[in-house]
Amino acid sequence: MNQTNFAKKLKQLKEQHRRLLTRKNRPQKSGNGIFDRYENPVLTAEHTPLTWRYDFDRVSNPHLMTRLGVNSVFNVGAMEFGGKIVLMARVEGWDRKSFFAVAESKNGVDNFQFWDYPVRMPELEAAETRTAGFTGFFAPNATMTKSRATSPPPLRAVALRVRRTCSNGSAWPI
Repeated sequence: MNQTNFAKKLKQLKEQHRRLLTRKNRPQKSGNGIFDRYENPVLTAEHTPLTWRYDFDRVSNPHLMTRLGVNSVFNVGAMEFGGKIVLMARVEGWDRKSFFAVAESKNGVDNFQFWDYPVRMPELEAAETRTAGFTGFFAPNATMTKSRATSPPPLRAVALRVRRTCSNGSAWPI
C-alpha cells in the first residue's frame, strides 16, 4: 500500500471511530413504561481505541492490518465516578485472552470512550492468593484474592456480602 492509500485508509478508520463514539443513542419507541431499551449497545468491541487495535507505523504495518483483534466487550460493572458514568468491562481478544478496561460517558447512555490504557492489576505471589470454589449450584466458581497488608489500615475494613441465587431459588452468600 502506498503512502497515499495508507493515509486515506487511516483517515477513514479514524472518522468511522469518531462517528461511533459521538453517535447519539435513542430509546426504542416500544417500551414497557418501567425501563427504556436503547437502539444501540453502549459499549462494543468497536469502541476500543484504535491505538490498541492498530499499529499506525507505515513501515511495520504497511497494510494497516489489525494487530490486536478484539472479539467482545462484556461483563460490565457501572458506577458514577467524578461526575461521569464509568464502566469496568472485560475485553476479550481474538485469542480468547481477556483484560479489564474502563470506559466513561457523561450521561451513561452514549459517547462512551475507553481510557488510554487497560487496567493494570498487581501481580500477586501464590502465597498471597486464596481460591475458593463453590460447587453444587448453577453458578460460576468464585475466585478471591487477598493481598497481604504491610501495615494495618487506618480505618476498620468493611466487608460486603454479595448474595447469589441458587438453581433451586434459595440464596447463598459468597
